[in-house]
Amino acid sequence: GGARTILLRGGTYRQQASLDGVTADLTFLAYGDETPILTASELLTGWTACTSADQAEVGAKYASMFKATISLADLDHGERHLLNLYENGTRCDIAQDRVTDNAPHAWEDDATFHTGAFNLSGTAIQSITDAAILGKYTEAQARNLRVAFYNGDNRAAMTSFSAFNVSTATGTLTDQSKNQHSSGASGHRYSLLNSTQAITKGRWACRDDGNGTGTVYFWPNDPANLTADIEYSKRADVMDVANMQGDITMRGLHLVRASEDGIAKGVCFGSRTYDQTAKAGSVALENCVFGVSTGDNYGAVYLRQFAGGLSMH
Repeated sequence: GGARTILLRGGTYRQQASLDGVTADLTFLAYGDETPILTASELLTGWTACTSADQAEVGAKYASMFKATISLADLDHGERHLLNLYENGTRCDIAQDRVTDNAPHAWEDDATFHTGAFNLSGTAIQSITDAAILGKYTEAQARNLRVAFYNGDNRAAMTSFSAFNVSTATGTLTDQSKNQHSSGASGHRYSLLNSTQAITKGRWACRDDGNGTGTVYFWPNDPANLTADIEYSKRADVMDVANMQGDITMRGLHLVRASEDGIAKGVCFGSRTYDQTAKAGSVALENCVFGVSTGDNYGAVYLRQFAGGLSMH
């Protein structure tokens, strides 16, 4: 109970905060004109230049790329495709195998997706066959891919390949419950994310090495600052307020770079679960910055069932 004020000095705080069940009224303030940044990211170091030994994995442009090793077990969100590399503060997109990659942030634009033969059970997609595109991948490379395909207007479903037949260039989907687009065969379009074969400048992909580690391949915009300026999203949230019963006031804080797939997950500020518990308090956010939050989630801020309401200034 009671009321407490926490002053945060400027700087970067690489940690996760949980206010789950707290009953006190809390006020978080930036100290003076300083900028405290609470982030879900960590620095990624240990980069080495790719050599000809990496050509089979990343292709002929290996000389422009670098690689580093991470522990997959240390990823709070547990997903390689949600690493979200940041170079000198700017988010770098995951490598995607599409018809064109000119509009990387509009990846659900079906005109940029590949066409392929969708093998169905009723209307549910079981596998995809495409000699021209899938034929260039080995089985190991295909298992590292994330597969996006259309199952509704301006909506793409995401899964992976649970099996891959090199001889027929056919990938069997891990999640076989997704239905094809209502337009039928004309809507059979897909793209491949986390493709080491599709890395271009400013893009990355992460391979599962099969021993608890992953190899991150990256074509940096600025190789000279590679060691000092590369971060990745390690944690699924920055500040969790599930079941928080007091009032929360935040002023002048930055909460950034959370990442996780799933409803109400991967949020920078809010409830990490789909929380429907009634809370007595209120939330006031003043001059704060939230984002970038990525994954299949509800966004950088997710708040629910605060009886006192939300105010933002």
